[in-house]
Amino acid sequence: MKVPVRSPKFWMLLVVCFALGSLAAWVLTSKKAAPMLTEQTLSEAVKKWDQSGIKNYGMKISISGSQNQEYEVRVKEGEVTSLISGGEPAAERLEKYWDVKGMFRFLEEELVNAEQPAIVYGVSGDSKVYLDAQFDPELGYPVYFLRQVTGKDIDIEWRISQFIRY
Repeated sequence: MKVPVRSPKFWMLLVVCFALGSLAAWVLTSKKAAPMLTEQTLSEAVKKWDQSGIKNYGMKISISGSQNQEYEVRVKEGEVTSLISGGEPAAERLEKYWDVKGMFRFLEEELVNAEQPAIVYGVSGDSKVYLDAQFDPELGYPVYFLRQVTGKDIDIEWRISQFIRY
């Protein structure tokens, strides 16, 4: 019985398919999701932040999802002194949300809202709210947040890309 000889093109295609399959498997398995936001993880983060005693800092925050925005914030003595978006000062009313304490308040509200998605987000009773958050392991400030609501396109994600202590 004679074994058919495969052309070099066949072997090249086989190698390319194997490489692409391996790359896809690596991407799907290596991307670690952020941990789920819970009252306990939030409480631990707030405690670390309070213990750090940091009152002067700056951050760059990227927001995506139902809104797309980038903010640069400066905080002195625990108060926002500058909030910039797109090179321009952002509305003063937004300052209370984008310092670390404001972000913690926001996360607390998200935990409460997630318990009542039909009322808060206007979705069906079987819809779910998924909240993921990551906190700086040393200082406790929020590094990443993701809210996903099934049945409605109101997801929001934010990430602190830079944190500077002054």
